[in-house]
Amino acid sequence: LQEVLLNSSSSMDDKNTAYEQIKLLNNKKSLEERLEDLINKEFKVSSFVEIKDDNIKVVIANKDDSYQLANSVINLVNKNIDSKSYITVKFE
Repeated sequence: LQEVLLNSSSSMDDKNTAYEQIKLLNNKKSLEERLEDLINKEFKVSSFVEIKDDNIKVVIANKDDSYQLANSVINLVNKNIDSKSYITVKFE
């Protein structure tokens, strides 16, 4: 995407499309990091969040899986996102 933006032969439409895609990637990464911080602080666990389309995958570094903790994490994520998403929680 950066190559398209910097290429002098790229059309303005191509550059605009590339710029919008970069903005979406940055927004997604920012949301992933914000959700990780919220989960880590709220539940005192180490977590990883990955967003793909309308799917949010939360991985928690805890061997003791807990239905209650998973449900609480899902509720916390739902409160902090704008759109409907399918949220999964996995314990490792």
